[in-house]
Amino acid sequence: MVPFFDASRHYSKHDDLESIEAMLQIWRNETESDANADMGMSDLQGAMAYVFCRAVYCGQEAAVRMMLDA
Repeated sequence: MVPFFDASRHYSKHDDLESIEAMLQIWRNETESDANADMGMSDLQGAMAYVFCRAVYCGQEAAVRMMLDA
């Protein structure tokens, strides 16, 4: 079972585009590592919402587009 993805452990107040992109890749790796994982949709939605909002807050338009395309 894939553990709940804790987005906060990968972020700092001084994020840049590279760290946000790395964060998205970490999220994808953790959520896709077990195709049969029993993750609730709320867990996935929570992680996605956090990444999206954080990217918007940091003004990283490329990361926002990347999230929307994911």
